[in-house]
Amino acid sequence: HSMQPTLSPGDVVVIDTCRATPLRDGQIYLVRQPDDPQGPCMFRRLSLQMSGRYGVIVLNPDNLAGGYEPLIRHMHSNELPVNFVVGRALKCIISITNS
Repeated sequence: HSMQPTLSPGDVVVIDTCRATPLRDGQIYLVRQPDDPQGPCMFRRLSLQMSGRYGVIVLNPDNLAGGYEPLIRHMHSNELPVNFVVGRALKCIISITNS
């Protein structure tokens, strides 16, 4: 529910897990909690804020009103987020359910 209305439970998303692809600001990624790389996966919208050799990666939910908070990770410019970024969402196929 953290990515509603962009993604909803039951939607099917294709994920690009290619590690050679650079991170893109504003794109949706399948991620794990930055401090728990073995934890459960979730979708978040990436916001990169770089300044010199250090930066901040913010993983935002689209549904802030639902009580979902951004995940924030301070990183050195040489550090790669491969421990918590699983892949980029390429395509969303919205499921249709009968009511």
